Amino acid sequence: MAFNDIDAFSSSDIYVVGGRGVVWHYNGKLWSRIPLPSNMLLESVCCAGDGHVYIGGQSGTLFKGRGNQWAMLHRGELSLPFNDIVWHAERLWCSNDYGLWNLENGRLVAAQLPSAQIAVCAGNLSAADGMLLMAGVNGAAFHDGKTWHLIFNHFEMEQRLKG
Repeated sequence: MAFNDIDAFSSSDIYVVGGRGVVWHYNGKLWSRIPLPSNMLLESVCCAGDGHVYIGGQSGTLFKGRGNQWAMLHRGELSLPFNDIVWHAERLWCSNDYGLWNLENGRLVAAQLPSAQIAVCAGNLSAADGMLLMAGVNGAAFHDGKTWHLIFNHFEMEQRLKG
């Protein structure tokens, strides 16, 4: 069995996901399998600041729960799963190579990005110390909790090199 992602609230409250509906929890002493109401391929997990655990499944499906209580929030229809799910600026962020989404009022919606230069940076996410880094094949940007800032855009750099 291989796992695809791991996240934790603490060293005694850890969740790992992978395979078809496989979720494990560590309580500081023992690992136990968590029953998820699906056998979808699981790719990502986030122990969020709202006290819930979010799990990303195939096609951009999103589950929410903790312990043995789980529900499907969104049934995905994307061609890719979420690479990463993170908690930043009091909200959930989900990303893959095609875009960035937020969870708003229990629904997944496309994130409001200030420009196409930021949007092309979709791919992977990392959140720490009040910052959200988004990086993909075409660039990188960060969100400081209020505003997006472009680090680089691959297309722009390519044009400069040609110019």
